[in-house]
Amino acid sequence: MKINKKTIKNKGITLIALVITIVVLLILAGVAIKLISESGIISRGDEAKFKSKMSAIAEEWTMYKYNVTINDKNTKLTDINAGEKLKSINKADELDIEEGKIEDIKKMLKEVGNKEEEYLMIYQGELYYISQPDVWNNEKQEKWSEELGIRIYEFEDVSGIKQTNGNYELINDSYYMCTPQLNSGWSREKTRYIIERNGNLVPGKWINKKPDDDWYDYEKQKWANIYVENNGVESYYVWVPRYAYKIDTNNQTAGNQRMDVKFINLQNEYIDAKTGEKTDWETLELEGYQIPEAFYWGDDEIYTNNIPIPGYWMSKYELSDLSSYTIDYGAVANKDSITIQNIEVNTEKPIAKYTYAINGKIIHESTTGEEYKISELSKGNKSI
Repeated sequence: MKINKKTIKNKGITLIALVITIVVLLILAGVAIKLISESGIISRGDEAKFKSKMSAIAEEWTMYKYNVTINDKNTKLTDINAGEKLKSINKADELDIEEGKIEDIKKMLKEVGNKEEEYLMIYQGELYYISQPDVWNNEKQEKWSEELGIRIYEFEDVSGIKQTNGNYELINDSYYMCTPQLNSGWSREKTRYIIERNGNLVPGKWINKKPDDDWYDYEKQKWANIYVENNGVESYYVWVPRYAYKIDTNNQTAGNQRMDVKFINLQNEYIDAKTGEKTDWETLELEGYQIPEAFYWGDDEIYTNNIPIPGYWMSKYELSDLSSYTIDYGAVANKDSITIQNIEVNTEKPIAKYTYAINGKIIHESTTGEEYKISELSKGNKSI
């Protein structure tokens, strides 16, 4: 058999070329990886682009607020503007916004593009960067945003986290109750959750964050507590969810009357978490259950036209730097009135006039400091 030496030579050149090609490709791949790494050219280019864009947006927002303050005082800066992706924040009950009230952020800021819609939001007159785990280069973007005066908001997933909207919900797969209502009536800059740590109750996160999973557990008699600090005065409140009760005749002891309590919804229905069975109010009432009047708002003595509420926050006690006050008094609150009574004077100086006021509006003035009833009050928080 005759061997063609030229053919063998050509095959050898082809193998060498293939090896060289693979080596070159590996080198190029390494260069490409370096280019897109943390310190690479592409990464640095994206960083510069982000900084430039955010700076332009921050400047536009500053000018917008200035023009509104000077030229258009009727425009409110308390609404919320966001992109489609961030509208889920409202559904997660992170913010106190009515459904359907979120406006497109591009209506207010023209510099915002599709990409920025994923992490920028306007809320209560402030521009926010929304910190989310799936946003590229998150930590650096937070730092750069803060340097530009853009506030940071941590958006947390709702899964496994207790709600704060007053809805009747299943808790820990164990029981139903009307959850603590924090989406209205509280200052998010002054109010915190109270949590238990090492046997002590301590202030936790601000209420603009989601609470810890162990904030409360009513099945284990661990009630939801919050803390409010205002001008040096610390106030503590506990959530009392809507319930019906009757005397538990089967478990009475001498001097200790026990109650059978069921957490109910606004329709006065009870749901058994284990079986899913729902019991209507007619059945509960026949069994002897009653509903405290505190869970209705109105002046109808038989509750026919009164508004049911999911629960209420009860003041526990107050602490302050003051060792004593000039005047001490007691206040008894009913459905639509507050009676100021038991006035005690803690000073030897004469008091020329006593002023009774609700939310800063003077209701009554006196020279003797007598008991006084403030009637026909509407629903809402009242400061005496």
